[in-house]
Amino acid sequence: MLSGSDPITVPVNTTYSDTEVTATDNIDGDIATNIITVNSVDTSNSGSYTITYNVTDATGNKAIEVTRTVNVIASFTQSTNSSTASENAETTTYTIVLDAEPTSDVVIDVSSNDTGEATVLPSALIFTPANWNTPQKITVTGVDDNLVQTDTITITASINDAASADEYDAVSDQSHTVTLTNDDASSSSSGSKRVSKKIAQIFENSSDEILSTPDILGKEEPCSTLQPLSQNIKEGDRNGQHSS
Repeated sequence: MLSGSDPITVPVNTTYSDTEVTATDNIDGDIATNIITVNSVDTSNSGSYTITYNVTDATGNKAIEVTRTVNVIASFTQSTNSSTASENAETTTYTIVLDAEPTSDVVIDVSSNDTGEATVLPSALIFTPANWNTPQKITVTGVDDNLVQTDTITITASINDAASADEYDAVSDQSHTVTLTNDDASSSSSGSKRVSKKIAQIFENSSDEILSTPDILGKEEPCSTLQPLSQNIKEGDRNGQHSS
């Protein structure tokens, strides 16, 4: 009997290891060592492969042949699945490349789940039988906002089935996560900075005024605003006499 899934799907250009197959005879017991496996799976080429299993007991009785289907599907590879950029128009890049030569063009649509946080270019990659193994670059650009927080967005790459070679139709979507670091200061922090700057300006201006004021210490400037005492004292007061 077979163990594991049937059919099995594996990506192209990966290693396929067959899962366990058991065989038991009502007289001989475990005869798994007698199993003959015919495995034609070639993971370097996408397609559907059939593995056959046959076994015979000690007296030559053959069991009913068992088969397993292995589907090798073409896929694509991202250079990285995550990156970081500032939300203030900073960019981050990564690449995508096909894992196997397609029989015709393959179109991969690329999109951002939140264009208010980050945009992505180009919106589609086109691979041909001639350039399938040349990585193509994707550029993600952060979009500034007024929120004091770190945001995370997802870039999704998906096969455009209608415009792509049939062997790539079953390929699953792949995602790339971008962390957008915040560049906005909190309101309290901004207010503190503004107050500190204003105070610094006041002290700077006051310093200028003090330095520009004439130094009157040690100088005997005439006090033109003082009036002679004699104007406030009657003539007789000089002799110590006061008039009534």
